[in-house]
Amino acid sequence: MATASNFPPQCAIATVSTVDGRFGAFYGNNSQEGCPQGNGSFVLRRSRTGWVEIDQVSGEFTVTCPSSVPTAVARDLGLCRIPPGGRLSRRVRFRSYVMGSYTRARYRPRRVLFGDRTGISGIRWSRWNRRFARGRGTLLYNNCKPNCAEARAQHYRVAITLSRVRDCNGFDRHAYHYTRFAFRYTGAKPSGLPRRYAERHTCRPGGSVGPP
Repeated sequence: MATASNFPPQCAIATVSTVDGRFGAFYGNNSQEGCPQGNGSFVLRRSRTGWVEIDQVSGEFTVTCPSSVPTAVARDLGLCRIPPGGRLSRRVRFRSYVMGSYTRARYRPRRVLFGDRTGISGIRWSRWNRRFARGRGTLLYNNCKPNCAEARAQHYRVAITLSRVRDCNGFDRHAYHYTRFAFRYTGAKPSGLPRRYAERHTCRPGGSVGPP
């Protein structure tokens, strides 16, 4: 697919639409050493002789879908966002980022981890498979005073929001992921901590989290 756009195949993260297999897209693997840097996608259509490039799309992931492919295909390939209230055609999953790496992607996880093994458990999701997933759970917090082994963990109620859906098909067969994780304390909170917390994930299997 990448060779149709004169792009190094070893640097391309490609996916074929599950809505219409005649269309596909790829973007550059920016984490691969020696590969071209960029944040957009190449859009292609399958012909009798192979893949042919038909468009290049910005990586801004806007609500407006490119006119070069059917809207359902564009959303399926992650070329544009689902409109407010719209459902995604495939299941969306979420990966926790804890201790410097991502966990396995899960659908409606009952537990979410972050930081140094801090976790929110007993999660009940009221909304999923849309632009925003919302749920509530209990955060177990250890202030490590006088030390982590002797300190008694405290429980806090939190409201969770997952957003920023991205097509991570190049790195995970469960293509759609929520890549922004945020929560807020709905009652009491640990002393000295902000009432809200958020982090932004990437599609890559390794790497780190970024600012929200």
